[in-house]
Amino acid sequence: MQHARSYGQQGIHLLATPRASGKQTVDKWLTAGRAAAMISGAFSLSSNHFDPEANFGGQGWVINPEGEVLGVTSQQKPFITMEIDLEEAEEAKHSYPRYMTD
Repeated sequence: MQHARSYGQQGIHLLATPRASGKQTVDKWLTAGRAAAMISGAFSLSSNHFDPEANFGGQGWVINPEGEVLGVTSQQKPFITMEIDLEEAEEAKHSYPRYMTD
C-alpha cells in the first residue's frame, strides 16, 4: 500500500493493475484494489486473466477514489466501459487520509 500512497502523493489519478490471479483470491484482490484507491485518492482499474483450466479468476474492476466499486467483470460480462471524472481523483487528494504527510 505504500506504493499506492506514494503514487497518490505524486498526483496520479489512475492506478492500473493488470493481474493473473487465481479464482480463490478474487475477493482478496478486490479488497486490495479498494484500499489502494482510498489510500492514493485515485481510481483503481484492474484486469485479470481468465482461464478456468488454469484456475485464473478473470475478475477486473473499476473503483473510485473513495473505494466504491463502480463495476466488475466476470465470465458472463468480460468487458465493462464507463466514464470517470478525473476531477474526482483530484478532489480526493485533499481529503483524509490523502492530505496527511509522512
